Amino acid sequence: MQHQPQTRPEFGAHEVQALWSLAIALVVMAVALFWPAGTLRWTRGWVFFGVYLSLIVIAMIWLWRVNPEIFAATLVSAPSSVALTIA
Repeated sequence: MQHQPQTRPEFGAHEVQALWSLAIALVVMAVALFWPAGTLRWTRGWVFFGVYLSLIVIAMIWLWRVNPEIFAATLVSAPSSVALTIA
């Protein structure tokens, strides 16, 4: 019985989009945490931010490796899934 090497998913446009989304979300999260605090010298805020970032990155990597199709599907939004009509 031969063991076939596991193929890694390719790093493409969907993954780049995911990284940009993550970066934007982290900036928004940092502003939401530290602006009301009035300082960047808030240890508990940095601990929370670090734990949050770690868990998000671990989840994204795991999903990307285990099921890249679902990972890609979570990044694609339907072009006209919600239509607004003004009467």
